[in-house]
Amino acid sequence: MKNYLSTIWWWYKRKIEPGLKISKDAKVLDIGSGDKPFWRANILVDKLDLPDDQRASFQGVKKDNREFVDADAAELPFDDNSFDFVYCSHLLEHVPDPKKVIAEILRVTKPTGGGYIEVPNLMNESTMPHPTHLWMIGEGPDHELVFYRKSKQLHQLLHHNGLHTAPKTGRMFTNGENVFIRRYWTRQNGIKITVIDEVQHKY
Repeated sequence: MKNYLSTIWWWYKRKIEPGLKISKDAKVLDIGSGDKPFWRANILVDKLDLPDDQRASFQGVKKDNREFVDADAAELPFDDNSFDFVYCSHLLEHVPDPKKVIAEILRVTKPTGGGYIEVPNLMNESTMPHPTHLWMIGEGPDHELVFYRKSKQLHQLLHHNGLHTAPKTGRMFTNGENVFIRRYWTRQNGIKITVIDEVQHKY
Protein backbone atom coordinates (compact mmCIF):
# COMPACT_ATOMS: atom_id res chain seq x y z
CA MET A 1 0.00 0.00 0.00
CA LYS A 2 2.83 2.40 0.87
CA ASN A 3 4.47 1.97 -2.55
CA TYR A 4 1.11 2.41 -4.29
CA LEU A 5 0.41 5.66 -2.46
CA SER A 6 3.94 6.85 -3.18
CA THR A 7 3.42 6.19 -6.89
CA ILE A 8 0.19 8.21 -6.90
CA TRP A 9 1.89 11.05 -5.01
CA TRP A 10 4.79 11.28 -7.44
CA TRP A 11 2.49 11.06 -10.45
CA TYR A 12 0.59 14.02 -9.04
CA LYS A 13 3.80 15.99 -8.37
CA ARG A 14 5.22 15.31 -11.83
CA LYS A 15 2.19 15.31 -14.11
CA ILE A 16 -0.60 17.26 -12.41
CA GLU A 17 0.89 19.86 -10.08
CA PRO A 18 2.88 21.78 -12.75
CA GLY A 19 -0.36 22.55 -14.57
CA LEU A 20 -2.09 23.88 -11.48
CA LYS A 21 0.39 26.75 -11.31
CA ILE A 22 -0.53 28.04 -14.79
CA SER A 23 -3.13 30.72 -15.47
CA LYS A 24 -6.10 29.63 -17.58
CA ASP A 25 -5.23 32.08 -20.36
CA ALA A 26 -1.58 31.01 -20.66
CA LYS A 27 -0.14 29.62 -23.87
CA VAL A 28 1.54 26.34 -22.97
CA LEU A 29 3.91 24.16 -24.99
CA ASP A 30 4.79 20.51 -24.33
CA ILE A 31 8.08 19.52 -26.01
CA GLY A 32 8.47 15.78 -26.47
CA SER A 33 4.83 15.13 -25.63
CA GLY A 34 5.00 11.46 -26.63
CA ASP A 35 2.23 9.12 -25.55
CA LYS A 36 1.33 11.02 -22.35
CA PRO A 37 0.99 14.72 -23.23
CA PHE A 38 0.98 17.36 -20.50
CA TRP A 39 -2.68 17.92 -19.67
CA ARG A 40 -2.38 21.71 -19.58
CA ALA A 41 -0.56 22.17 -22.92
CA ASN A 42 -2.20 23.99 -25.84
CA ILE A 43 0.42 22.86 -28.35
CA LEU A 44 2.21 19.52 -28.49
CA VAL A 45 5.59 18.96 -30.15
CA ASP A 46 7.22 15.63 -30.96
CA LYS A 47 9.39 14.15 -33.67
CA LEU A 48 7.34 11.55 -35.49
CA ASP A 49 10.26 9.79 -37.18
CA LEU A 50 11.73 8.72 -33.83
CA PRO A 51 11.32 4.99 -33.10
CA ASP A 52 8.77 4.07 -30.44
CA ASP A 53 11.45 2.57 -28.19
CA GLN A 54 12.28 6.20 -27.34
CA ARG A 55 8.90 6.47 -25.61
CA ALA A 56 8.01 5.17 -22.17
CA SER A 57 5.15 2.85 -23.12
CA PHE A 58 6.27 2.14 -26.70
CA GLN A 59 2.86 3.31 -27.93
CA GLY A 60 3.96 6.07 -30.25
CA VAL A 61 2.78 9.67 -30.19
CA LYS A 62 -0.65 10.58 -28.90
CA LYS A 63 -2.36 13.28 -30.93
CA ASP A 64 -5.67 14.42 -29.48
CA ASN A 65 -7.76 17.47 -30.31
CA ARG A 66 -4.92 19.88 -29.52
CA GLU A 67 -2.54 21.39 -32.05
CA PHE A 68 0.29 18.99 -32.82
CA VAL A 69 3.60 19.97 -34.46
CA ASP A 70 6.09 17.48 -35.90
CA ALA A 71 9.45 19.09 -35.11
CA ASP A 72 12.91 18.62 -33.64
CA ALA A 73 13.33 20.08 -30.15
CA ALA A 74 16.64 21.64 -31.24
CA GLU A 75 14.89 23.57 -34.05
CA LEU A 76 11.49 24.63 -32.79
CA PRO A 77 9.30 26.24 -35.50
CA PHE A 78 8.01 29.03 -33.26
CA ASP A 79 8.75 32.73 -32.96
CA ASP A 80 10.75 34.14 -30.08
CA ASN A 81 8.79 34.81 -26.89
CA SER A 82 5.78 32.72 -27.94
CA PHE A 83 4.83 30.82 -24.79
CA ASP A 84 4.00 31.56 -21.17
CA PHE A 85 4.97 28.08 -19.98
CA VAL A 86 7.10 25.32 -21.56
CA TYR A 87 6.88 21.76 -20.24
CA CYS A 88 9.68 19.33 -21.09
CA SER A 89 9.61 15.94 -19.36
CA HIS A 90 11.99 13.04 -20.07
CA LEU A 91 13.29 14.41 -23.34
CA LEU A 92 16.70 15.93 -22.60
CA GLU A 93 18.34 12.59 -21.82
CA HIS A 94 17.58 11.53 -25.42
CA VAL A 95 18.84 14.52 -27.41
CA PRO A 96 22.32 14.78 -28.99
CA ASP A 97 22.80 18.41 -27.95
CA PRO A 98 21.01 19.33 -24.68
CA LYS A 99 22.49 22.84 -24.67
CA LYS A 100 20.87 23.58 -28.01
CA VAL A 101 17.49 22.30 -26.84
CA ILE A 102 17.71 24.36 -23.64
CA ALA A 103 18.53 27.42 -25.74
CA GLU A 104 15.46 26.79 -27.89
CA ILE A 105 13.25 26.33 -24.83
CA LEU A 106 14.39 29.69 -23.47
CA ARG A 107 14.08 31.37 -26.88
CA VAL A 108 10.39 30.50 -27.33
CA THR A 109 9.49 31.41 -23.74
CA LYS A 110 8.18 34.89 -22.99
CA PRO A 111 10.42 37.13 -20.84
CA THR A 112 7.87 36.88 -18.03
CA GLY A 113 7.34 33.14 -18.55
CA GLY A 114 8.87 29.94 -17.33
CA GLY A 115 8.35 26.21 -17.30
CA TYR A 116 9.08 22.77 -15.94
CA ILE A 117 11.85 20.28 -16.75
CA GLU A 118 12.08 16.69 -15.58
CA VAL A 119 14.82 14.14 -16.22
CA PRO A 120 15.93 10.84 -14.64
CA ASN A 121 18.70 11.38 -12.12
CA LEU A 122 21.97 9.47 -11.90
CA MET A 123 20.55 6.91 -9.48
CA ASN A 124 17.75 6.12 -11.93
CA GLU A 125 20.00 5.77 -14.95
CA SER A 126 22.72 3.78 -13.22
CA THR A 127 20.35 1.18 -11.78
CA MET A 128 17.68 1.15 -14.50
CA PRO A 129 19.56 2.13 -17.67
CA HIS A 130 17.64 2.81 -20.85
CA PRO A 131 19.50 2.03 -24.08
CA THR A 132 18.17 5.11 -25.90
CA HIS A 133 19.36 7.57 -23.25
CA LEU A 134 22.48 9.43 -24.34
CA TRP A 135 23.14 11.17 -21.03
CA MET A 136 23.27 10.61 -17.30
CA ILE A 137 22.09 13.73 -15.50
CA GLY A 138 22.88 15.01 -12.03
CA GLU A 139 22.83 18.32 -10.15
CA GLY A 140 25.88 20.48 -9.56
CA PRO A 141 26.75 22.59 -6.50
CA ASP A 142 24.90 25.60 -7.95
CA HIS A 143 21.86 23.45 -8.75
CA GLU A 144 22.78 23.34 -12.41
CA LEU A 145 21.87 20.29 -14.48
CA VAL A 146 25.05 18.34 -15.22
CA PHE A 147 24.97 16.09 -18.29
CA TYR A 148 27.48 13.24 -18.47
CA ARG A 149 27.89 11.51 -21.80
CA LYS A 150 27.02 7.87 -21.21
CA SER A 151 29.75 5.26 -21.50
CA LYS A 152 30.14 1.68 -20.36
CA GLN A 153 32.77 2.67 -17.79
CA LEU A 154 30.64 5.42 -16.25
CA HIS A 155 27.61 3.19 -16.07
CA GLN A 156 29.55 0.41 -14.36
CA LEU A 157 31.01 2.81 -11.80
CA LEU A 158 27.66 4.31 -10.88
CA HIS A 159 25.90 0.98 -10.83
CA HIS A 160 28.54 -0.44 -8.46
CA ASN A 161 28.27 2.62 -6.22
CA GLY A 162 24.49 2.47 -6.26
CA LEU A 163 24.40 -1.14 -5.12
CA HIS A 164 26.38 -0.17 -2.03
CA THR A 165 24.92 3.21 -1.17
CA ALA A 166 21.27 3.04 -2.19
CA PRO A 167 20.20 0.59 0.57
CA LYS A 168 21.80 2.89 3.17
CA THR A 169 20.79 6.31 1.92
CA GLY A 170 17.81 5.62 -0.33
CA ARG A 171 19.32 7.85 -2.98
CA MET A 172 22.57 8.63 -4.80
CA PHE A 173 23.51 11.92 -6.44
CA THR A 174 19.87 12.89 -6.29
CA ASN A 175 17.83 15.93 -5.36
CA GLY A 176 16.08 13.75 -2.83
CA GLU A 177 12.81 13.52 -4.72
CA ASN A 178 12.19 10.03 -6.00
CA VAL A 179 14.49 9.09 -8.90
CA PHE A 180 13.83 12.17 -11.01
CA ILE A 181 15.17 15.70 -11.09
CA ARG A 182 12.21 18.09 -11.16
CA ARG A 183 12.94 21.70 -11.95
CA TYR A 184 10.72 24.77 -12.22
CA TRP A 185 12.49 27.63 -13.98
CA THR A 186 11.86 31.15 -15.23
CA ARG A 187 13.07 32.86 -18.36
CA GLN A 188 14.44 35.66 -16.20
CA ASN A 189 16.71 33.33 -14.23
CA GLY A 190 17.48 30.96 -17.09
CA ILE A 191 18.39 27.27 -16.89
CA LYS A 192 21.89 26.41 -15.71
CA ILE A 193 23.46 23.48 -17.55
CA THR A 194 26.91 21.88 -17.73
CA VAL A 195 27.76 19.24 -20.32
CA ILE A 196 30.64 16.81 -19.78
CA ASP A 197 30.88 15.38 -23.27
CA GLU A 198 33.63 12.82 -22.92
CA VAL A 199 32.82 9.44 -24.41
CA GLN A 200 35.86 7.78 -22.85
CA HIS A 201 36.19 8.18 -19.09
CA LYS A 202 39.35 7.39 -17.13
CA TYR A 203 39.25 6.56 -13.44
